[in-house]
Order: sequence, then C-alpha cells, then structure tokens
Amino acid sequence: MTTVKLNGNHPTTELVGPEMMTKRDLADYLQCSLRQVEILTKKKRLPKPLYLGTAMPRWRRSELMAFLEMLAANASAANQNTNARKE
Repeated sequence: MTTVKLNGNHPTTELVGPEMMTKRDLADYLQCSLRQVEILTKKKRLPKPLYLGTAMPRWRRSELMAFLEMLAANASAANQNTNARKE
C-alpha cells in the first residue's frame, strides 16, 4: 500500500481533482459495485491505488486508462490468435 503524506491538513494538489478517481468514481466508470472494485484491486486486475491516509484509496485516471488500454490490446491480440488458429 502506498500512503501519501499530507501537506499540513490538505492533500497535495496532484492527489485531488480530476486526475484522481475515488473508489466510487472508479465503480461508476466501470459500471460495477464498490465491492467489485475492491475485489479487482486485490486480484491485481486494476492498478494499485494510492492512499490518502489509511482508508482513502485514489487511482490516477491516466494510469487507469493506460491499464485498460493494455487489457483491451491484450484481449484483441488473444482474439486474433484464436481466429488465426481456426483458419
């Protein structure tokens, strides 16, 4: 777990705002439950979150999008290999 230190009483600017996604933001984006986000994170099917304190996970939007693009590319490559074997 990566814990981020706070600047005084406020998190540093890069850890809040549109670049960072809360668990709820991520669940809404993936159209799944909060529990499913926890399960996917634990199984390493999502990038590791940063933590603000001990119970405030945040995901960098850019890392998440890159991770999802990688998964899509891998799925596409696997699909192409399967189709090539059938021919």
